[in-house]
Amino acid sequence: YVRIHSRGPTDAARREEPERQAEVHANRIALGSLNAPMPVWFVVNFVSLEGLDPGIVPFVDDLLEAVNADNSPVDRLRVIVMAEAVTALGLQHLPDPEHRYVLGDLTAEQINSWFTAVAPGRKPGAYDLATSAVLQWIGDRNPQPPAKLRLLSGKCADVQRRLVG
Repeated sequence: YVRIHSRGPTDAARREEPERQAEVHANRIALGSLNAPMPVWFVVNFVSLEGLDPGIVPFVDDLLEAVNADNSPVDRLRVIVMAEAVTALGLQHLPDPEHRYVLGDLTAEQINSWFTAVAPGRKPGAYDLATSAVLQWIGDRNPQPPAKLRLLSGKCADVQRRLVG
């Protein structure tokens, strides 16, 4: 896990300079991942675009820039951004199109691969069972796209905690 501890400017100063604070925090996460023994996954779930702190989108954009840069030394950091409309966020450093997925297009293989990466060391059948449980749970509810993002990401996080725990 990468933890961020801030002993810098006051809350008022952070509100006045959200882009600068976003860059500082993104750099801390990127640097913290350099010596990680396994990939560091940073999952951002924009359930709603309303009421976002002004530093959140620049922070995510700075993380994406660190990961997507040519010859980036940040090879263990993985950033997943989930949103109903990613383009509405105005991110400048989106991954290449071949690394973007529409939520409804996620396959069992991709979900299984993610579980394998975030909870290494389990028997292969555990990942298959976890993936099946998520897909069955979502299938039973048959949510519409806006709710599907929230439900799928929440269920995957829940199952991930069980796999890791």
